[in-house]
Amino acid sequence: MIRLSTRKVKLDTLNKQILLELLGNCRLSYGELGKRLGAGSQTIRRRLKRLITAKVIVDFNLIPTPAFFGEDEVMLLVKVDGYHSESTLLEVIGAHPRIYFGHTDLDGPLRFFAHFLNTTELAEIGRYCRQQHGVKSVESHILLREPGRKCRLTSTDLKILKWFWPNPRLSYRELARVSGSSSRRIRSLVKKILHPDGAIPPRFYHSASVSQYAMNSAPFIATISFHISSTTTNHTGCVLKIHYNDVTTDRFEVTRWLQRQFPDEYWYSYASASAPVSFHLFTVDKIDRLDPVLDDIRQSPHITHAEALIPQQCRSFSPTYAEVQLEKLIHQTPVR
Repeated sequence: MIRLSTRKVKLDTLNKQILLELLGNCRLSYGELGKRLGAGSQTIRRRLKRLITAKVIVDFNLIPTPAFFGEDEVMLLVKVDGYHSESTLLEVIGAHPRIYFGHTDLDGPLRFFAHFLNTTELAEIGRYCRQQHGVKSVESHILLREPGRKCRLTSTDLKILKWFWPNPRLSYRELARVSGSSSRRIRSLVKKILHPDGAIPPRFYHSASVSQYAMNSAPFIATISFHISSTTTNHTGCVLKIHYNDVTTDRFEVTRWLQRQFPDEYWYSYASASAPVSFHLFTVDKIDRLDPVLDDIRQSPHITHAEALIPQQCRSFSPTYAEVQLEKLIHQTPVR
């Protein structure tokens, strides 16, 4: 029987850099990561293994970008009355087929992420949430995302994708072995669907430069799902919800300022298309460190409101629309 260590992962600079690099491209090899981060490949291998074993890295994902199936994404902040079970509401609301992820937050709203194809679907998702007993209000934020692009997948592409989609870290040699295709054909597909240097996932931007935010022009992104909590690391993860004055500043300048002021705590950002609101992943080694961080942020003349959303219970729900459609393509297309 394999025993997993209960020792918490130290979230130092190298581990943070590994996670951010894999967020942009989870296919990076140990050697490639080492070159980028100035560390030996064996050091990277040990660090990555530990991050996986401790369940900081939850999964490796190959995700279609929005243009591939014509989707957009919305984040829903659901305020509840305090009398109904938040855990129960998390499951009930998460049962909606378009909602794929949810959080309960400490002394805050429930947070859900959903995909939608049109405004009719968006309205129906919000209505569904408001209909549940115990829900007081629903605040919706359509997330700004670089659309990526569509591409035509041949039957041979889909034959390879059958193996590549659930295992995006498979090497060219491993993909050739399991799919029966040549390494040359596999390299051609990977070049066709992924950005050559990796790309920031559609709703994230690590820095405030438009060029980096717009980097993701590929049909797919190879990325990771990761979770930072005090149970698995020596840090607590939280999302700072920041309202800014879009007459005097913009989301990119807000992000640049946060990076300069809090280089250790800041990770990445995503932004609302519905209002001058941005969301920023921060980590702190002690929860009481959040108060002075928020105090500093609130003193900025460009910030009108700032609060911390501290996740408690996290839950992934049914397959996303894109996953269902991709699976149909893979299994319904005849392969010669």
